[in-house]
Amino acid sequence: VTLFKKPSVNHTLVEMKSFLPNLGLRLLSVLSPERLLAGELKRCSEARHDGEEWFIVDPHMHVAPWFEEDPNELVEELSLSNVTVGLLYNPYPKMKFHSYDMNEYTQQVAEHSKGRVYALSSLNTTHSNWTEHRDEEMARLASFLEMPAVLGTKLAPPHTCLSLTSDIVADVFEVMHSASKAKVLGIHIDTTPFCGPLGDMMPGIDFCCGVENVDPKHLKPYIEKYPDITVVLLHSGHEFLPDEDTPYYYNFDYVGDSIEMAHSYSNVWLSMSAWFATDRKATQKLKYPGGLQNLQRMKRANITHKLMWGSDASYYRGGIRRNLLRSIQAMVRAGFTQEERCWSLMDAAVEAFGIPRRTAQGGRGDEKPAVVAMEA
Repeated sequence: VTLFKKPSVNHTLVEMKSFLPNLGLRLLSVLSPERLLAGELKRCSEARHDGEEWFIVDPHMHVAPWFEEDPNELVEELSLSNVTVGLLYNPYPKMKFHSYDMNEYTQQVAEHSKGRVYALSSLNTTHSNWTEHRDEEMARLASFLEMPAVLGTKLAPPHTCLSLTSDIVADVFEVMHSASKAKVLGIHIDTTPFCGPLGDMMPGIDFCCGVENVDPKHLKPYIEKYPDITVVLLHSGHEFLPDEDTPYYYNFDYVGDSIEMAHSYSNVWLSMSAWFATDRKATQKLKYPGGLQNLQRMKRANITHKLMWGSDASYYRGGIRRNLLRSIQAMVRAGFTQEERCWSLMDAAVEAFGIPRRTAQGGRGDEKPAVVAMEA
């Protein structure tokens, strides 16, 4: 089944029914994305009847130079983006770019954020001799998983040339299984732009987008063996090298596999992170087309209850909010109900990663971000 399969008559009828009630929202999303966001915040909050606060979660943020010296700037950026909680993580690259240990840095940012930021730990999987470094790396991962602000583990196979069939992946699952908490794996499932021309700008670092690095089906044995471990398929198999002439274009087949796995396994979740990335200048043009069709496909597959939003856009100021606006627009266009949009913006990430919920009376004592009007 391909991403662009023509929908059946029944699916067309369903989409027509969802189109008509959303017609006003569709027009609003085009004419004023800011008003659409303000309306989402209001409607999602008013729909809560359980005494809990509704808030937006960005479960996909990476370390960036602009806030390295002062992590409070990241918290401020979250507030300006109407995001209450963010999840920060980075893999260990083969070539060290930073003066600090990645786990120590992300954990400290989370610890001092007063509940605004949480972290995923990672480990260095790029050693040429894994047997020699295995115990050291497993101990590194295990120790950070026990820290209060750490909610799980991050792996980025294409960026670290990690084969999903390697002993390293088996070792990571075993360590997570033995941990007392934080049994969540956020794993990059798709290609990466760095397997294309972008990677040529980073000499000395290898990127791998072969089947062994991106096919989520390789994870099935571990998902079945460790039902106590939640697996979040970050990007859900989206294509980031959308040129059919590249050897690393898979015709969105891994989106279908991700959907099937989320249906089949209660411990598998999906993410739309980076689907709606835009150029800093050409904000109306998507970098990686196909996100809307992905959403429509997941809507038809009745899997929206397993799908979370994520920006993957903390690399520059304003990126998180821009991605949020584009993602809400796309969910409206794809026929997501209000309940489904609210769920993707908060509850899916809260459920999957174990992010603490908050009471409507103030929760953890943090100020709730105000609605901020900015240029889209």
